[in-house]
This record gives sequence, structure tokens and C-alpha cells, in this order.
Amino acid sequence: MLIASCSVRGINAPKRLHAVAPHIIDTDTDDLFAGANAWITCVQALPHVDPRWPDKLFLTLTFEGDDYVAGDAAYLQQSFESVPAPPGNLFIVDPLTPHWLFHPDAVYGQEVPSRWIGLQWELARLEAAEQCVNIVQRLKGRWQQPPDARYRPWAPGKA
Repeated sequence: MLIASCSVRGINAPKRLHAVAPHIIDTDTDDLFAGANAWITCVQALPHVDPRWPDKLFLTLTFEGDDYVAGDAAYLQQSFESVPAPPGNLFIVDPLTPHWLFHPDAVYGQEVPSRWIGLQWELARLEAAEQCVNIVQRLKGRWQQPPDARYRPWAPGKA
């Protein structure tokens, strides 16, 4: 799931996203940059699928939300864990695979949940690797060695 890390310094999410009720996953299209489709926010997104996007993959960049983790059922079969998703992490979400995003300590009642805010791109499933390379380059991101075998070939020079 993890693809790259990028600097988010100097980029501000729309203020309205900080006021969203904790139980709601919400989006905003104000002040988008680098060709993104939406800002997205939640306190947690427990395992779910998004069947409305069968021909898409989501590329998501965390802006706010320390200690969050992201994962999906396919990666879980490879590693038995979720991937850290701190600010600056860029990761892939397959909307048709059960996926999640949450702060582990908040889920287990050990901390008050904080808000997670990210920027999201909708990638055409058949062109996702090429689109991802272009976005990482536009963000001046640093490619990570993707722990998820599905996305390892996407890194430039790995095809």
C-alpha cells in the first residue's frame, strides 16, 4: 500500500474539515493541488469497500493524523499487519478490497481519537501505475520500497 513519502509542509487543508463530526467521513474540493480529486477526512474508517468505484484505485496522501495505520485484506494476507500512514505518506487504496484507516490506540479506547485528513486522487485502474509515477514526481516525493507486492513494479525502474 505504501508508495512514497512527500513533504506536506506549507500546505493547508480546508478549515471546514476540522469541524466535521467524528462519526462522519467527509470530503471537500476547495484548494486542491497537484491534480487531486478531493480532500478526505475521518476519525476512523473501519473495514469497508467502496463498490461505486470499480474502475478506480485511490492514491491518498496523509496531511494530518499522527499514528494512523492503513491496510487492506489483500496486504493483510502478505504481512499480517497494517501500514503506518503518518503525514507525508502516500499510499494506494483499492476500493473493491476491504480496507481501513484508524488510530489503533483510539480504537482500543486508550486515547481520544484525533482527526485524520488526506488528499486523494482517483486513478484509472488500468493506468494507475503511470498516473501514480506522475503524481509522485509532481509532489517531489521519495519512492519507498513498497512492502505490498502488488505495487512494487510501479516504482520507476522496477518494471
